[in-house]
Amino acid sequence: MVKANGYGLGDTLIVSELLDLGVENFGVARVSEALRLRRMFPQKKMNLLVFAPLCASSVEEYVFNNLTLILGSYEDLNILKRLSQEHLNKLEGVHLKFDLGMSRLGFDLKDVDAVFDELQKCNIRIDGLCGHFNNALEIDDKSSEASKNLQLLYELSNRFGLKSSQVHLPNSDALGFGPYKEGIRPGLSLYGYSDSDAMSFELMKSLSLRAPLVHTREVLKGQSVSYGRTWTSLKDTKIGVLLIGYADGIPRSLSGKINVFKEQETFSQVGSICMDYMMIDLGADSNAQLGEMFSLFGGDESVDALKHWSKTSGCITYELLVGLGSRLHRRVI
Repeated sequence: MVKANGYGLGDTLIVSELLDLGVENFGVARVSEALRLRRMFPQKKMNLLVFAPLCASSVEEYVFNNLTLILGSYEDLNILKRLSQEHLNKLEGVHLKFDLGMSRLGFDLKDVDAVFDELQKCNIRIDGLCGHFNNALEIDDKSSEASKNLQLLYELSNRFGLKSSQVHLPNSDALGFGPYKEGIRPGLSLYGYSDSDAMSFELMKSLSLRAPLVHTREVLKGQSVSYGRTWTSLKDTKIGVLLIGYADGIPRSLSGKINVFKEQETFSQVGSICMDYMMIDLGADSNAQLGEMFSLFGGDESVDALKHWSKTSGCITYELLVGLGSRLHRRVI
């Protein structure tokens, strides 16, 4: 899954790396995301699955840009039925989505036969089945709804003449309970993170967030820093200003509650996080130089920093990453 700009990390960077590794199937949430990737990689063999409901105004985009439709409602189906057979023949095979407890998108399971019959009449090829766990952490319990739904989709694949690999349901939170005969849709785990403590294996952290030191200044004991005077120094010290703030996706609610890192040193963030900057306590004897980079999360010394951010801010890790701003420079190293 590379939706939401590759979970905030840069979709074209992520897709480029994955294509080089031989990955060909990518999931997005919007037609616009798929079109962007198609434009960026016009010569690459790649299947782009669009998980959004179908709109009549965008159906031609699917046809002429070889996008794979995730069909999940009778509204979607009725739009397809209005297409000419010529256009239907040009469509990539559709994937059917069933509601497995999310009460969000997907056909009701009781409508399986009716849906199958309708697709047969339209001569639409079915290339996959999918759904979405409402609690992937239950997958290890064979009596749970999640486990039963996984088995149910596998059984439905026989009804539609599909292989088990054409069923995709397990997501990042479910990876720890694999292996699976079905296809999986990793998202957050691609980048080395999980909101689950149930992983049976350790993920390799593959991203870090750093910011440069752009200014330092002496602060005396009793002097406050930033808006609202929420932090007052208890000693004479040196304050560093980092070029990153809440406009870049650092929640203001984390003000005064996080650390940043450089090599083996840890520095407290102090005062209210500003739109464009945050301040750190460098210590009175600091010899930090302008332009030096400080790690906010993802470095070896800050491996649990993002998890701390999540618990402290009340945001899940997904929310923090997709909130990373467009001003941040993204690069592969």
